[in-house]
Amino acid sequence: MTKKPMTDSSNHLDKIKKSLSRRNRAEKRFRWYGRMAVFVGLAAVMVLFTDIISKGHGAFRITYVELQVTYDQDMIGVENLTLNDMAAKLTANPLESVTTVTVQIVTLLTGDQEFDSPKTLAAFALGLMLFTVTLLLNIFALHIVKKYREQYD
Repeated sequence: MTKKPMTDSSNHLDKIKKSLSRRNRAEKRFRWYGRMAVFVGLAAVMVLFTDIISKGHGAFRITYVELQVTYDQDMIGVENLTLNDMAAKLTANPLESVTTVTVQIVTLLTGDQEFDSPKTLAAFALGLMLFTVTLLLNIFALHIVKKYREQYD
């Protein structure tokens, strides 16, 4: 077995030190690039939030419009128009006039109401009932259409 001269191993150590210092510099650059990428990303998010807030702050304001409306019974062509005419009316006679669910919802929500007032809760219940009935009718209609659909080539 032959021994390698001492200078060969020191030369090898120098190569390792150089490659190690090069690797450390590359790692420092990589960390710097990562930090800069995070900084640029955070800056972009801040610009985005600033833009959203500056353009959308008006949406967070509440605006009330109050109009005085007077109904002239002669102009409308209705005699003795009272609030009782807007009351819920359900009858089996198809010739009598009735009110719709949407009219009742509008009647209940007219004016400034608290969220947990009975009128508001009744309006939400009517809306839920209207949604449920409409959904059931659509499901029933879809079933009928699927059952009697004719397939063509």
